[in-house]
Amino acid sequence: MRKLLLAGIAGMMLAINTGCLVPIYSGDRTRRAQELIWTSEDLSLVGRYSCEWDKSFILMADIDFSGYTGLEFKQIGTDPSHPFTGIFNGNDHTLSHLTTTQYNDNAGIFGYVAQPGQVQDLYIDNPIILTPQGYDTKGGLVGYNDGGTISGCHITFLASNEGFKGGLVGINDGLGTISDCSSSGSLR
Repeated sequence: MRKLLLAGIAGMMLAINTGCLVPIYSGDRTRRAQELIWTSEDLSLVGRYSCEWDKSFILMADIDFSGYTGLEFKQIGTDPSHPFTGIFNGNDHTLSHLTTTQYNDNAGIFGYVAQPGQVQDLYIDNPIILTPQGYDTKGGLVGYNDGGTISGCHITFLASNEGFKGGLVGINDGLGTISDCSSSGSLR
């Protein structure tokens, strides 16, 4: 019992000191290897901890962000120094009604995706990605794709503000691949 208590305390100290998520799953190796996203809070937590951005994630349910305000959601991957390089499997689920204000270039649900990062099988419905004047790159799903793979993703949207804009991806650069994706809506 004492060893279990000490292990629990050590795990909490690691989480506090590193700022990383510590999965609290059973001995199931599959569940530990792939973080399961069930709620808007789960997804927002991923954005808060850059040390998690090289992991695999699976979206397990449709998520409606109607209750979120613009600054609550933290994007996943921010810049070349802090990219998303993991795998995000949308599992054919939908993220809807996300409104977020981002004060950086590379605005999107995923701000910066770099090789070998993958975002796949995800539907986005009516995101509003707001950026103040002077921030340039914006996509409804990915702000800047630098060698990552975006596949099977679909978006319906209305986007606004200045800068480079893409419905699905703001800029696809390097060896970035986009396949089997679609976007519909209007840019203004």
